[in-house]
Amino acid sequence: MYKILLVSHGVIAKGFYDTMPMILGTQADVAYACLDETGSVEQFEKTVIHQLNEVWGQDEVLVLADMMNGTPSRVAAQLISQRSCKGLILCGMNLNVLLEAYMKRNEDLQIIAQGLLTSGKPSFMELYASTNEGNE
Repeated sequence: MYKILLVSHGVIAKGFYDTMPMILGTQADVAYACLDETGSVEQFEKTVIHQLNEVWGQDEVLVLADMMNGTPSRVAAQLISQRSCKGLILCGMNLNVLLEAYMKRNEDLQIIAQGLLTSGKPSFMELYASTNEGNE
């Protein structure tokens, strides 16, 4: 079973973390780290290190980041690369991907990651492609 770490600029990761219980009930093995404008990169890094090394130790970890090449994803990538156990980072986190990742956390991390990349693409779409004012 893998653990899930959400990392983001601002409070996006905390928002997703706080929303999960509304849909799935209380969750375990999920944490978040937010880089906010009042904190430093060093403090953010300490939070991520604490979760990855002190809390989860040798557990597999899936990191969901808000965006590619931002500070949160770069810090997480650097720290994941220093661990001896398996860890993956997916960028472009959204709630659908998080919920799917959580529900499948007992499955193989590599296989799940490929599935999440595929299933995450259609979660961003326009609900109403056109408006027809004549059919109100």
